[in-house]
Amino acid sequence: MGQHFAQQSFTSKDYQAFSLMLESQLVDLRALLEQPNWGQGPCSAGAELEFYLLDDKLQPKCCSEQLLAVANDAELTEELNQFNLEFNLPPVLFTGSPFQRIEQQVIDKTEQLRQLAASIDATMAIIGILPTLEEHHLGMCAMSDRPRYHALTKNICQVRGGPFQININGAEQLKMSRNDLTLEGANTSFQFHYRVAPDRFNDVYNAIQLVTPLALAVAGNSAYLLQRQLWHETRIALFKQSTDPRAPGLHDWQQPSRVTLGQGWLQGGAYQLFAESVHLHKPLLPLVTTESGQLLDLDNAPQLAELRLHHGTIWSWNRAIYDPVDGGHLRIELRSLPAGPTAKDMLANIALTIGLAEGLVESIQDLTMKLPFNYVVHNFYRAAKHGLAANFVWPDRAGEGLGEVPVDNLLEQMLPIARRGLLLRGINESEADHYLGVIEQRIALKQTGAVWQINLAQQLERDCERQQALQLMLRRYIELSASNTPVAEWSTSL
Repeated sequence: MGQHFAQQSFTSKDYQAFSLMLESQLVDLRALLEQPNWGQGPCSAGAELEFYLLDDKLQPKCCSEQLLAVANDAELTEELNQFNLEFNLPPVLFTGSPFQRIEQQVIDKTEQLRQLAASIDATMAIIGILPTLEEHHLGMCAMSDRPRYHALTKNICQVRGGPFQININGAEQLKMSRNDLTLEGANTSFQFHYRVAPDRFNDVYNAIQLVTPLALAVAGNSAYLLQRQLWHETRIALFKQSTDPRAPGLHDWQQPSRVTLGQGWLQGGAYQLFAESVHLHKPLLPLVTTESGQLLDLDNAPQLAELRLHHGTIWSWNRAIYDPVDGGHLRIELRSLPAGPTAKDMLANIALTIGLAEGLVESIQDLTMKLPFNYVVHNFYRAAKHGLAANFVWPDRAGEGLGEVPVDNLLEQMLPIARRGLLLRGINESEADHYLGVIEQRIALKQTGAVWQINLAQQLERDCERQQALQLMLRRYIELSASNTPVAEWSTSL
């Protein structure tokens, strides 16, 4: 989805040619994955961070093109809306202290961008959903004027055949309809890329799927949308509802969603995920390049451009990535965790996720038989809605079926597993203890970014209207976020 192109309209011949190319490139991918030693190499990791641009009243400011011009930075890219941008960080080796290195990358890049933003009278906010966002900030006038966004909006809306229906029930309710995709742009996330060898991919992917709800429960940072208090991680519901091309009510069954945790436990490795994308979802952007689709040697992996483009229009919360760089390799992109509150908090969320996954990967085949996948999805949405107050369905410790357990208790029990998983992958003990300590403190004090937002805003609302309370809360949030003090230590005292 990150590639640039000029075409906005497509013909039936474009769709036919694109579909043929997808089938051809699936064959190429399968052949590539069957080659001995393909995709092997040192484990590495990288990240992408989306953020908001604001004016002096902490309202969204549509100035992304200005900041792109001032920055002149290849690592900085536009997003769907003109008040968002994303920066991409160079990968680091996943050994020793990778979280510390990525944390410092985030700190350095955000400081640089804050200074550049100030030069165009803007400021940055690194938060899952902007609390001061209002409906008049949205619409086609806010969308980035790029052909791929116009094409994506046109094609999704055409397939759906009617407005997007938003209905999110949390502490309060938001019910509305939209005729464009710009509400999706309210979501900003911290996306982590984890390189995995093909022979480990299936088990590592399933382990990450299993533990994603645990990480989400302790990472919530999106409590308000359009001035309503909704879920602890409202992004999860909003992303799905604001981009869903499925026309409602046509059948007594539904097509698979393009925004999903998955269709079940993975059995066929990375190939299965790409094949599902092709066979379950119609193309939205059928842009055919000059790629021949012929399999090349190991040093010159095929681009598989059409397959990668199509796969990028299925927004799995954990997405398989094929990258042709360096002879080609596979990654898992973790997409469910929010931006913010701080660089340290974001890397602690990732340390927990990878640590738990690697700590459980040896037993994952047994665990997938003990916990049907539909309960993982159940846990995922409970985590998004309730945060650390959620109850999860989880295998009984005595091995006698399933039971319901408070997620904070479950997390406390599993922190040693996360530590072991990190050490097994060559992470320094001090590094593991530091970042898991951030998580441990968050659990003990029961304060995530979402909890802090809610508690401070409710105190402020005693003396002012919600609109002003959210603005005051956000101003304090931005100050504390820049300090890189973990959110568990943030005070809600006025």
